[in-house]
Amino acid sequence: MNQQQTRGDRVLSIGDALVDLSTHVSNIPVAGGCTWGSAVNLSPGGASANVAANTSRLGIGSAFLGCVGDDYYGHYLLDAFTQCGVDTTLTHVLTGAFTGIVFALVDSCGERTFVPCALGAAHTQLSHDQVRQVDYSAFRLVHACGVCLVESPSREALIKALRLAKDQGTPTYYDLNLRLDAGIFTDPYREAQWAAVEAASVVLAGDYELTQLAQSEDWLKAARLVLERGPEWIIVKRGMDGAVALSEDEQIVSPAFQVVAVDATGAGDAFDAGFIAATVRGLDMPSALVYANAVGALKVMHNGSRISFGHQAVEVFLHQNARTCLQTRATSKS
Repeated sequence: MNQQQTRGDRVLSIGDALVDLSTHVSNIPVAGGCTWGSAVNLSPGGASANVAANTSRLGIGSAFLGCVGDDYYGHYLLDAFTQCGVDTTLTHVLTGAFTGIVFALVDSCGERTFVPCALGAAHTQLSHDQVRQVDYSAFRLVHACGVCLVESPSREALIKALRLAKDQGTPTYYDLNLRLDAGIFTDPYREAQWAAVEAASVVLAGDYELTQLAQSEDWLKAARLVLERGPEWIIVKRGMDGAVALSEDEQIVSPAFQVVAVDATGAGDAFDAGFIAATVRGLDMPSALVYANAVGALKVMHNGSRISFGHQAVEVFLHQNARTCLQTRATSKS
C-alpha cells in the first residue's frame, strides 16, 4: 500500500474557530460617524474552521484541530461542525475561556470590514501539548492559516504543528490570512509569518497580503520571495483578477468567474477549500485553480462566511461557465 493510500483522503485544518455577527450597511462610516444596518446575522466562522467546514461540504473528509470556549458560542460552533460532517475529535473545549466573536459590516458591493473581538479568546490557547499529540501522517494534507499567529501560545503551537506535519511527510498548506491591528505589521508577527511559510509545502495568499509580508509593492516579486523560503507552490488570490499559481519553473493564470457579489465574507476560505478538494481528488494545478475559483465565485453569490453547496453544484457551475474554464493558461518561467 503506497503512502497516499495509507493516508486516505482526510484533511486536517488547524487554527481558529470563531462566531460571526454580520450586518449589511449602505456604507462604512467614518470615525465618529453612524450608519444603519440590517438585522444582525449569527453564523459560524473563523478562517480555518470555515475551510474545514467547506472542505467537508465539498465531499472531502475533514477534521479540525483548535480550541473553543466552554460557552454558548463554543457549543454552537461544535454543533455547526457536526452538521456539516467535520470530525471534532481534535477540537478542545476550554473551561474558563471565551469563544471569539467577529463583527462584520458588509457594504453594498459585498465587501466586508471586520472587528474581531477575540484577543485572548479560546483559539489563542492552542498549545504545544495539543499539537504534539496528533498523528499528522493519518491525513492526506494539513491546512492552517495565520489568524492563530496573532497571539501566544497559539503562535508557537501553530508553527510547531506545521513543522511536525511536514516532518511526518504530510503536505502542509498555509494561508497567510493577515490580521493587522490598525494596519501595523509588528516584527514578531512578521517573523512568525515567515516561519509558517518556511514550514509550508503550499502557500495561499491574497496579492495585497504578499506585498505587506515581503515589503514589496510588486505582488509577483513578493510571491517569488516567498518561494525562495522553501514552498513548492504559492497560490495568489487576486479577487476579480482570478488566481495565479507559481512554482520555481511554472506560472499558471486562471481568470475569475464574473458573478454578482452579494457577500464576500469567507471568499478566500471557500477558495482554499475548493483548491484542497480539487487536490485531494487528483486534479492537476490548472484544473484545481479553476475549481477553486468556481467555489469562490459561488460563495460570494450567497450570504454567510461558509458555503451552503456541495461538489455537484460546483460541477454544474463549471459546465455552465465552460468558456471561462478554457481561459486558464500555464507558462514556463524558464
